[in-house]
Amino acid sequence: MHIERFESLYESTGPVLVESPGCQNVLSAALSHRAQQGNSVWRSAVIKSLPNAISEWSEEETLGGLRGESFLLTQSQELYLWKKAILLVSGDDVDAVSQLALLAREAWLLIHSWNLNVYSEHTCFSADSILFLRWCKGYEQLCDDLSATDYARVLAGVDIS
Repeated sequence: MHIERFESLYESTGPVLVESPGCQNVLSAALSHRAQQGNSVWRSAVIKSLPNAISEWSEEETLGGLRGESFLLTQSQELYLWKKAILLVSGDDVDAVSQLALLAREAWLLIHSWNLNVYSEHTCFSADSILFLRWCKGYEQLCDDLSATDYARVLAGVDIS
């Protein structure tokens, strides 16, 4: 996924994926307003909100059997699994597990948003990064055990081109 300035939308091609149904409505209205003013405007064949797109993909997979993954974790489920992974790896000597889980989830989302390889040999340059890598492996194992995936991995698989 990538972000474009509104002014450049009249030059773009392909579908647009936005964060929420509200953003979808605002973008549609803004493009309609621009077109009514006589300005050139690009209209996507499809403007979708992320929740609607994920719901459609999930339905396609369930009904069409495209892949064997089962369900998408909610944010609170992701945070619970991050807490569990942190405690499994680090034991009870961890302070502020909830905050660590929140930061780990955010880092996980950034890693996947930028299509970075968390398991690259270049990522393990400090004790903190090695520990985070161990948390990631624990988190992935917990997700695999549940046959679940998270928003970060779904977004990393989105091909809008």
